[in-house]
Formats: sequence, structure tokens, C-alpha cells
Amino acid sequence: MSERQFWRVSVQLLGAVMIKKASAVWKGTIKEGGGVISTESGVLNEAQYGFNSRFENGKGTNPEELIGAAHAGCFSMALSLMLGQAGFPPDRIATQAAVTIEKVGEGFAITSSHLDVTARIPKIDQAKFEELANKAKEGCPRLEAPQRKDHDGCQAGSLSDASRAWTGD
Repeated sequence: MSERQFWRVSVQLLGAVMIKKASAVWKGTIKEGGGVISTESGVLNEAQYGFNSRFENGKGTNPEELIGAAHAGCFSMALSLMLGQAGFPPDRIATQAAVTIEKVGEGFAITSSHLDVTARIPKIDQAKFEELANKAKEGCPRLEAPQRKDHDGCQAGSLSDASRAWTGD
């Protein structure tokens, strides 16, 4: 079974839990190397990323940009739900995310994800819009770093075993 075929059959719905998958392949050193990111849906298919696209505005994407897109998309969908449930179906919701990454201690951390939202919603006043936007903010899954339990595959033994098993180019 090819990697692409595996991805198409690997989405699992377990009660209220949905698992979506993506992959990244990195080759080389941090500054001279580069990588590609892919998603199971195929929307991202070996999209280029690297040091230059992350820290120097070079060609390609970067993890923070993808987190920003996910946050903006999630919030827009949550706001659409809240508006529809309140009887105000939106004509259009446009959300922009600004994700900030800063040096913190010895490493880097995402310190904020700021959303700017513009929407066209018939027959709603500003106060109701703000109320529903705040409700949507609370309903959108939190963007938090996964806890260590979510990184079982990155423990030293597993990573070492995977490295030895890899025989690709």
C-alpha cells in the first residue's frame, strides 16, 4: 500500500475524537537543509518549508503559518455555527491570524495568535456580533502545545528505531 493510500484510509472517528494526519520530511542541516510537508487530504502535497521560510521570509511555508491558517479556519467555522444557531446566517466571514514566535529562554515559543475578523452578517448589531464572536472563541479548540503523552513516537528509543528502519533517499 502506498503512503498516499494509507493516509486516505487512516482517518479514524472514535466517538467524538477525530484523528487527522500530516507528515513532514526534513533533509540536511537546520540552515542549509529543507523539508516538505504533506496532509492526508492532499491539499498540501510536499509543500516546501525550511529555515529561510520560517525565519527569513523565504519561499515556502512554515509551522507558524500553518498554525495561523488552522486557527483562522477553526474560528471562522465556529463563528458561522454560533451565528447560524442564533438566527444570523453569515454572508461572509474573513479571518486573518497573526502568529507570533519569540525567543524564550534557550528556545522559541509561539506567544500569541491574534485574530482579526471581518464579517458580513445581515440584520445583526455590533453588540450581538461581539457576543457571538466571544462565544465562538470559547468553542474553538485551544491552540496549545501537545503534552508529552502525545509525543510517544518522539521518545529516544522510538526515534532511534525509526531512524535505523528508514532506507529511503
